[in-house]
Order: sequence, then C-alpha cells, then structure tokens
Amino acid sequence: AKELNAWNMPAPLILLQEEKVSPSLWDSAFQGALIATGVGTLAIIIYMFFIYGRRKAAVTTATMFFFFIVLLATLKLIDYALSLSGIAAIILSIGMAVDANILIFERMNEEVKSWKSYSAAIETAQKRSRSAIRDGQISTLLIWVLLFAYGISIFKGFGSMIILTAILTLVLNVPFIEEALRIIYKNKKD
Repeated sequence: AKELNAWNMPAPLILLQEEKVSPSLWDSAFQGALIATGVGTLAIIIYMFFIYGRRKAAVTTATMFFFFIVLLATLKLIDYALSLSGIAAIILSIGMAVDANILIFERMNEEVKSWKSYSAAIETAQKRSRSAIRDGQISTLLIWVLLFAYGISIFKGFGSMIILTAILTLVLNVPFIEEALRIIYKNKKD
C-alpha cells in the first residue's frame, strides 16, 4: 500500500456520468427497437409506393433489405456488440440509405421527362446523383467522427455505427440501386 500511494498524483475524481440499468431493460428496449425498425421500414415502403410507384418501391425495398443483411453480416464479422445507441443508429441509417434512392429516382424522372430512354436515364441519374450522395455521406461521417472522438460513451456507440453505415451506403447502395433499376426497367419500353 505504501508503494502504491507513493506515486499517486493529487487529482480529484469527477463523476461525469452514472447509469443504472435493470436486467430487464435490454429486453424491453430491444423489443421496442425491433418494432420501431419494422414500423419505420413499412412506412418508408408505403411512402415510396405512393410517391414513386411500385417499381421504384420494389427497388427501395430490395435496397433496404440488402443493406440490412450486409450490415448484420458486417457486424457479425467484426464481432460488434450492439448497444441501444447502435440500434438507434441502424434505424437512422436505413432512412439515410433510402435518401440515395430518392436522389437517383428524382434524377431519373428528370431524365425520362427529357425524352431519354430508361436505360440512358438510369445511367445518367446514377452518375449525376453520385456526388450528392457522396457529399451527404461524407458530411455525416465528419460529424460523427467528431462525436466519436470527443463524445461520451453513448455518442461513441452511435457514432461508430453511423460511420460503418455511411461507408456501406457509399460502397454498396449506389451500385445496387443502379443494378436493381436496370433489372426492373429491362423490359420497359424505351
């Protein structure tokens, strides 16, 4: 004890955060998160159906499920322990991933209105919307890197998940959306 106390520094201990969690909190919070994810996903699909039609709603649905499956596989590969803030980030990132669909769909609608064929409209929409998608995801990445670096532990879990999902959106979603649109509109008259 004398040796341990000989080198200690006189620094005060300041309590910044204290949390008390009951053992049943995770079960109820996880159930709520699953319900929120399901309701949010269903609301997005219905919204896309009424705004963009059944073909683009099908592309959005396929994109969301592909994104979610790849995200879960990535979490399993890196052995990531999900927290409630991480689950909230996943729910938010699904909506952010759909934003890429909306940007491409709107650009595609503009190209079709200018009498381009569907295949040319898909190609042009993907090229012209890529920079907006990239810039949106990079600005999100920068904000969450700062929160991850300087925030408390709750922000760090949220930030690390947002960083992962933004990278997945940049790398996977845009090519997947383009290919899904090509498949859906393959037999559509040009």
